[in-house]
Amino acid sequence: EIPVGRKNIIYTYKMLDGVNLDTSVDSTATITTTVDHLSINVVWSGAANVAHTGAIVIQGTNLDPEASSFAAGDWFDLELSGGTPSLTGTLAGEHIIIFDKVPFRAIRVSYTNASHSAGTFSAILSAKTIGA
Repeated sequence: EIPVGRKNIIYTYKMLDGVNLDTSVDSTATITTTVDHLSINVVWSGAANVAHTGAIVIQGTNLDPEASSFAAGDWFDLELSGGTPSLTGTLAGEHIIIFDKVPFRAIRVSYTNASHSAGTFSAILSAKTIGA
């Protein structure tokens, strides 16, 4: 018998959708225990005369974010090889974050507004497991 590989796919979905850049927000947790690869595409747009200065942080946890004992401090910031994505400049922008391996139980996107900005942003996740 020839073993057949499986793929577990988390279909593309918006972790954050049309969030106002003039706020700070955390996405809900995405469970990643069966995921090998994932990407998060951050896109933003806004007014031409307003500079965006907010920062995106990807956070992970190795605990169960749905447990009653889970606390906000159980999230930790992930150090990204490309540095912290910043929503800088005016008008529109895009930043892609790629994870070749995902050794966490769950991840989330955390956005902190540094100054008042006019516009919105979204964070779109796509993930898969290769072979099994």
